Amino acid sequence: PRPQVFRTKAANAIAQAAFDRAWLMIIVDALLEAMSLAGISAVSVVLRNSDHGPSSQGQDFTGNYAVLACAFWFMACVWLKNIFTEILLYSGYRRRSWTEEYWNTIRF
Repeated sequence: PRPQVFRTKAANAIAQAAFDRAWLMIIVDALLEAMSLAGISAVSVVLRNSDHGPSSQGQDFTGNYAVLACAFWFMACVWLKNIFTEILLYSGYRRRSWTEEYWNTIRF
């Protein structure tokens, strides 16, 4: 589009309406990513603290099952959300016959 289009009241109204519909999903996405980061951090702390050196035969995760379960649950939820989002996005591009634009974007 021409640069003059971005300064029109119609373009501003469309952008504001899109933001009003998307702001909650942006916050949910940021929270899910933060929970995933916390889960990855928790798993790495448990694994680092359970290592007793190269001579140890097994890992001792006693008492850390709840932490590991929550961490893996958060990571799985974020992974499933990302897969679901990509499927919906691809189906939208495909429905409008824009699959070439989907594969040409910077996202991959």
